[in-house]
Amino acid sequence: MEFRSQEWGVAERLLTGALAALTATTVTHPLDVIRVRIATQPELRGIGHAASSMVAEGGARVFYKGYVPTVLSLTPFISINFATFDYMKSSYMEWRKAEKIGSVPTLAMGAASGLIAQTVPHPDGLGLGSWTSCAIQCLSILLPLPLMSARPDRTNSILVET
Repeated sequence: MEFRSQEWGVAERLLTGALAALTATTVTHPLDVIRVRIATQPELRGIGHAASSMVAEGGARVFYKGYVPTVLSLTPFISINFATFDYMKSSYMEWRKAEKIGSVPTLAMGAASGLIAQTVPHPDGLGLGSWTSCAIQCLSILLPLPLMSARPDRTNSILVET
């Protein structure tokens, strides 16, 4: 059985993007939970210590706290991104009658599909919504910077277990 994305419709492209989002989130979510724990609990001494204390605290289920909201927020973005990029790529290859695509068109299609994927599920991300959401997003990025620079002893604690 051969799969050709040129023959796929929008539904198939969205479904494969959603499956990719579910797979990626399922694999990486435990690492993200550990990262947040290390960042918020200074007594943890690295990945191994954080993981063992989390298992002792609540078993393996603790690694998937917040999984459903994460999946619900990421799946639309990733599925639209994948579907849009694949549609653009297939259309471009058909239009140019090309076997391969260069790096500049690929970059342009990736940027366009990312913009579309960010706009469709979250239209306020382009500044069309309230300034409040923009301010909250900017502050959530900028506020931790002074805290991180004030703690030089925690620089590589995620990578090095002591």
